[in-house]
Amino acid sequence: MRDRLRITNKKYKNAKLKTANNYWKFCFGGDIPFQTPLSSLEINNQQQTQNSLPTMTKMITLTQPQLHDLLQHEIDWLKQCGCSIHLALYTFATLVAIEKPINEDVMYTIRQTCLAWKQTRMRLINPNDNEKPADDSLIKSCDVFMKSLKYCFHPSIISRIPSCILSANRRYLATDQNASTKTETNNTTEAQAEIGPSAPELQVNNLTGDHQHVFEIALNRAERRNALGKQLLSQLDATLDSIKDNNAIRCVLFRSMVPNVFCAGADLKERLTMPQEEVGPFVSKIKEIFSKIFGLSVPTIVALDGLALGGGLELALACDIRIAAHTAKLGLTETKLGIIPGAGGTQRLPRLIGVAKAKELIYTGRILDGQQAYEIRLVNEVVKQNAQSDAAYQRSLEIAREIAQQGPLAVRMAKQAINKGSEVDLQTGLDVEEGCYDTVLTSEDR
Repeated sequence: MRDRLRITNKKYKNAKLKTANNYWKFCFGGDIPFQTPLSSLEINNQQQTQNSLPTMTKMITLTQPQLHDLLQHEIDWLKQCGCSIHLALYTFATLVAIEKPINEDVMYTIRQTCLAWKQTRMRLINPNDNEKPADDSLIKSCDVFMKSLKYCFHPSIISRIPSCILSANRRYLATDQNASTKTETNNTTEAQAEIGPSAPELQVNNLTGDHQHVFEIALNRAERRNALGKQLLSQLDATLDSIKDNNAIRCVLFRSMVPNVFCAGADLKERLTMPQEEVGPFVSKIKEIFSKIFGLSVPTIVALDGLALGGGLELALACDIRIAAHTAKLGLTETKLGIIPGAGGTQRLPRLIGVAKAKELIYTGRILDGQQAYEIRLVNEVVKQNAQSDAAYQRSLEIAREIAQQGPLAVRMAKQAINKGSEVDLQTGLDVEEGCYDTVLTSEDR
């Protein structure tokens, strides 16, 4: 019996999948509906659930309309965190099958999360007299998420896990404690490298070959949909300071490393943990950084291959050229949360698409797709999304390459003339243009 239960290193990966499948059969009957390889990303869905608690707690204090709009704003995040009962259950089965402890701290977090969702649901289905009921789809999302958590993490469920499953796991650990420790360390390192808090939240790259002189800045905070937190902003600020006087750079390209997401805006979860006196300076810092982007002497392009809401769109507005995939979702949604765009949105959007249309979009918090954004001149081009979810990025690369091939000083002076001239009357603008023209007359670009 002991030999039969022992899991060897060679068979460990297959044993994990088999154990997860056994747990699924035990609770629900039938096999897991998919056979996805177990990875650190799936394992860390448990951590994502724990990290979601502050936002869920905040939901309890919101009015019903604010709550409704917040859930609309976060619908993709809800799906990622576990609106799919299959994904949530499979994640837990994975945790059971490997050397990840499900301790009392985790159980407390899950219970508090379930409580927060229960109260959230009550606020959705029982609005005040002057409030409208929430959409059925949002209530259903709450129900599914709560059910997922309840079945995955409730102590009574854990206590009913067949002893042979847990025994197999424990016996593997007992086989080679050093090996298991090494495995756990490697898994943790892999998770952090992919989505963990110690991973670089910003990737920068001097492109070479056909894209020489193009500097790429890539947002890389997958677990928070590239939300603008302190660490990401600090890295972005330092990067901008380091390149502002680099004459070898002729174009800066902003993109996302996270599929279907550019930037979900400011990190509301992190903001909830800030003392009130820090919130104002934090927002001011975002505005300052976006002004640095706008003030770069070289052209800036942003590839919008997915979601760009709130501060994410404000970042894009600070760039010279915006390329969007047709599947992109763009909007200044701050009024849905009872605030206004605070990092340049109320100023740059009207200058780009006109005052009347900007007012309409900001007042309503409306979200546009790529084609709609193109029709109102919010983006320069819209491209059909490809299977790799990087169509806007590929098109942005083409434009960046074309810009980098032109006279570098001429391009810088053209940007300066346009930016400064657009803020003054025509005659003053013509004087600005003349000064920039005189600068390039004797340059080596000619």
